[in-house]
Amino acid sequence: MALDFTVKDVIHKVMAKFTPAFLPDAKKPFNLKAVFQPELDIHGIASKAEVYNIEADPRVIEEGFTAACELIYYLAADGYKIKTPVFNLSIRLPGEYEGAETSLHEGVHPEARLQASAALRAC
Repeated sequence: MALDFTVKDVIHKVMAKFTPAFLPDAKKPFNLKAVFQPELDIHGIASKAEVYNIEADPRVIEEGFTAACELIYYLAADGYKIKTPVFNLSIRLPGEYEGAETSLHEGVHPEARLQASAALRAC
C-alpha cells in the first residue's frame, strides 16, 4: 500500500503496511505503519539528490547539512526553538527548582522534544 502526496510536482509515496493490532480493546484489527527503508547518514542523504531531481551538488548538500546540524545543536542548547520543513525541536529541562540553583539536579539531563513539522504531518 502507498499513500501519495505531492512535493515540487514530483509524486512521492510514503510506503506503509498493515500490522495486526494486538491489544484486546483495539477498535479495528490492524494498524498502519510506515515501512522503514535502510538507514541513511548525511552522506547517504546527499547521494540521493539526483534520484529526487534535486539539482544541487551532493557535496554541497552534505557540507551544508553538516553545518546546519552543528548550528542547530548550538542554537537548541542556547534555548532557541528550531522549526524546519521536516521537524521542530525544543529542549526541556525537567524537574522543579527553588530558584537559587546553579545547575540541574543530580541525574537530570536536558530532554530534546522532536516533533514532525506541520508539512510532514500533512503527508
